[in-house]
Amino acid sequence: YYIVLTGSGFLYLPQCLHKIAELYHLRDEDEKAIQFLKAEKIYYETALIDTQQMQDKIGKGSSL
Repeated sequence: YYIVLTGSGFLYLPQCLHKIAELYHLRDEDEKAIQFLKAEKIYYETALIDTQQMQDKIGKGSSL
């Protein structure tokens, strides 16, 4: 958790979100678990969008 807060471990954020969701599920708090799974999904969706934007920039730069 500390790594995520310091910014040096942002790559671990989806794993942390998923683990928290699992813990809530084990406590039969599925609504909270779903919220963390949704946050994990948003993380991956954003990462895909960012990757696509970087690829588009690289593609435009190489065609000049």
